[in-house]
Amino acid sequence: MVLIEAQAYGLSAIAFDCETGPREIINDLESGYLVRPGDVSDFSRKMYRLIVDKNMREKFSIKAKENSFLFSDERIIKQWNNLIG
Repeated sequence: MVLIEAQAYGLSAIAFDCETGPREIINDLESGYLVRPGDVSDFSRKMYRLIVDKNMREKFSIKAKENSFLFSDERIIKQWNNLIG
């Protein structure tokens, strides 16, 4: 939920690509970065890249906001209604 809320505010996200869902929310190199689990060096490199590269942050921000609509109330309610009829 934190990643979805961050995207709704246009925040770029960096997350370890664990089995519990960041890949479902972050499009790597489009709306944020996914990092191999436990690769702290790569995580810090990507964090630094976002800090110094304003254009990258802005690009990710636009995509993050777009992605957040995939998890909007209306869309999720519609999916639940389709599932349970």
